[in-house]
Amino acid sequence: MAIIGLVLTPVFTGQSAISASVARARRAFGAILAAKNFLIDTEFNLAPDARTFATSKKSDEGTILKYELKPLPDSSSLKKFKNVLIQSVTIQSPKARSKKQERVVTFIYKPEKSSEKSGV
Repeated sequence: MAIIGLVLTPVFTGQSAISASVARARRAFGAILAAKNFLIDTEFNLAPDARTFATSKKSDEGTILKYELKPLPDSSSLKKFKNVLIQSVTIQSPKARSKKQERVVTFIYKPEKSSEKSGV
């Protein structure tokens, strides 16, 4: 009986660590999916000529999602491309032990509407 106990103790300890790791990965993956869905929904409902925009949403689990659309900072190497904006979703989870935030960042091309109308 003692031999079986000595052999199975590391197995059960390893199983516990693996289960905790899988639970953390599942929560992180769920948060990223929620952020991506929020980003897509917000972008879809955004006015076509919007150059800046910010909104937030609280999920059922208490996670806070913050969307922001803004011009690129002047220090960005992408600044040479005209009409490229940065959009991001920041995720704040109430269950996280630290105040760490996750962020999903994408770039979007939004050409400015020209005031001239072409005569065809």
